[in-house]
Amino acid sequence: MTTSPSTDWLPEWALESLLPLMGEASIWLVGGAIRDKFLNAESVDYDFAVADNACKIARGFADSLGAFYFDLDSERDTGRVIYIDDRKRRFLFDFARLRGASIQDDLRKRDFTINSIAVDLNNPQEIIDPTQGLIDIKDGIIRAVSTGAFSEDPIRVLRIVRFAIQIEGKIESDTLALLRGSIEKLSSTSVERIRDEVFRIFALPRPISAIRLMDHLDLVKQVFPELEAMKNVQQSLPHDFDVWRHTLSVVEGLGSLITVIARDYDPEGASQLSLGEFSLRLGRFREGLNECLDIELSQGRSMRQLLYLAALYHDSGKPSAMEIEGDQIKFFGHELEGAQILKAKAVDLRLSNNEVQWASNVVEGHLRPATLAKGGKVTKRSVYRFLRDTTDAAPGILLLSLANALGRGVPPVDQDFWGERIQIARDLLGGYFALQSATLIHKPLLRGDEISIELDIAPGPAIGEILEALREAQAIGKIKTRSEALSLARTIKERQKDLPEN
Repeated sequence: MTTSPSTDWLPEWALESLLPLMGEASIWLVGGAIRDKFLNAESVDYDFAVADNACKIARGFADSLGAFYFDLDSERDTGRVIYIDDRKRRFLFDFARLRGASIQDDLRKRDFTINSIAVDLNNPQEIIDPTQGLIDIKDGIIRAVSTGAFSEDPIRVLRIVRFAIQIEGKIESDTLALLRGSIEKLSSTSVERIRDEVFRIFALPRPISAIRLMDHLDLVKQVFPELEAMKNVQQSLPHDFDVWRHTLSVVEGLGSLITVIARDYDPEGASQLSLGEFSLRLGRFREGLNECLDIELSQGRSMRQLLYLAALYHDSGKPSAMEIEGDQIKFFGHELEGAQILKAKAVDLRLSNNEVQWASNVVEGHLRPATLAKGGKVTKRSVYRFLRDTTDAAPGILLLSLANALGRGVPPVDQDFWGERIQIARDLLGGYFALQSATLIHKPLLRGDEISIELDIAPGPAIGEILEALREAQAIGKIKTRSEALSLARTIKERQKDLPEN
């Protein structure tokens, strides 16, 4: 293929598939990909404005790549292409017909000046910038293109938060005033669009900065109203913060843990002693943890993003569970209440059933590792039971539990306490990944029908109880052969006989 300056704006493989289609209509690369280029940031989302036949061109592009295509808005001639590369990176390419008579008109109808920039792929040397967006990128300013930017599309009051964090900039004063006057209009936006914007925030390297900005702008109240009750709810020692400040500290701690366990780990990310110990002692699970966090229970939303939602809601049950005993504040059962609050919120956000269940399981289980710590040494039996009860939520629970430990007080965390929590996580993660590789639990030594025949037991709950006991015994190495399994099954049967009937 002929080398073109356009390769500076697009991946070469994308341009190679797009070039043959460019004769059908003028195509402009617009918005975020250009902004990211000037910020030296990698893009995986690309938006194109097309003079005509945008959906037709998008379909041709998808066919050339062997990618997925679907209509976003057929009436407005808008389509999306989703491409997964060899490294399993997910790229989005959106094609839309021009809004206006020219590309300049189109750009003046967009949200912020930093996104109102275009490049004609037929003339890639020229940058089209009618609203002076390049200057605002250089100066770190987020500025609305027009006074109607937020009223035209209220989702922008949430989107601006992400942009402010991405460019490490500030919101221009007039734009801030417009934003504050439009926050309540966000309720007129579809839940799905709000959800998608929230999860884009959760995809940021450090979502805590965006969440703090949302809180400052009163957007938390608008987007996560269930969390308002946590503010000013005091806690007893060893907590130094009220429930809301603790929650923010936990989200921050989770971001730090995810950063230092990432595949592209930078030693500078573990400047704190506690994070260094986490990386050192749990580093052998780096690849496994990232594979878990990368899993998408619904297309485009990873467990990593869901984990931040769980962190935000992990103590949402505390206000209703609060009890005062003498000079101590207690929150008995708050994890169960919080799981129900999160479940309701996840349903409201139109998350999939699998996402709802996984996130609520993480909240419900986030105290389990701390409970194990109180019992001293973790046994094979306690590892098995933890994994049996938490299943695929186990890695998320363990990361949230560690973030919870980091967030209980003013840094630094007590090193003896932290070392104990790290050891618990190490034991449980070791068990989890052993289970995943089928070295902890092998093929069952006995099936239910075999137990029924050998012990002359009718199918029913009694066989289920025996099977579970055999699974646990096999997992912890107590039984290894079929004869040992039969012997234990007979013992359990005799014990069942001695139990009083209901």
